Amino acid sequence: CEIALDGGKKGWILRSCCKIRNGNGSEVTTTGSTTTSKTKATVSTVTSTTASTVATTTTTKAKDSLIMSLQPTSHSAKYFVVVYKGSQSVVVYGKDKNDNYTKQVKVFTCSTGKKSSPTRIGKYRIRAKYRWRWLVGNVYGQYNSSISSDYLFHSVPYEQQDASTLENAEYDKLGSPASKGCIRMCVRDCKWIYDNCAIGTDVRIIDASAPAGPGVPKRKSAQRYSGWDPS
Repeated sequence: CEIALDGGKKGWILRSCCKIRNGNGSEVTTTGSTTTSKTKATVSTVTSTTASTVATTTTTKAKDSLIMSLQPTSHSAKYFVVVYKGSQSVVVYGKDKNDNYTKQVKVFTCSTGKKSSPTRIGKYRIRAKYRWRWLVGNVYGQYNSSISSDYLFHSVPYEQQDASTLENAEYDKLGSPASKGCIRMCVRDCKWIYDNCAIGTDVRIIDASAPAGPGVPKRKSAQRYSGWDPS
């Protein structure tokens, strides 16, 4: 039975868990999957626990279905990385017992391309790494993992190859589209990918949403910390 949940969301519940009644309050008999009444029926008895379980199960199945549809053709790498533009997050998946990449290992907050320079969705693969890298705009990034000739995972830009020259305003945009197409993260997070995701690791960029990252450390306002990535 399709039911309406709090907040306007819809879900599904086993008929055996509820009673179906007409608008006049009389119970509707059911045969197989079809109700014998022509009157619009409503579900009158559903516990909040059951509804919550159904909603959670439905959401979980949808997420499982999405990650299974994204699986790369090769499963030789340790991890599989998906960039979710909808939630501005990067999820690193490890293998489950069936050798599919379904286990969430890490969830990072990121910034993909802004409206004027959107990050293109598609299939990519980590192909090179650079400790420092010159970026478009005459700036530099730390812990770069290249996934195409145009795109990299990298830190928020620096004015120089100097860890004390962070562009503070750009750091504060993490979690919203802000780059020229690359995937920006704080140093802590892009370094994790740089250190742990080997060359050859498959990467997908999609428009969908996933769990948002845990956030990034706040910058200290004191002048002595102003140009540093706080992570």
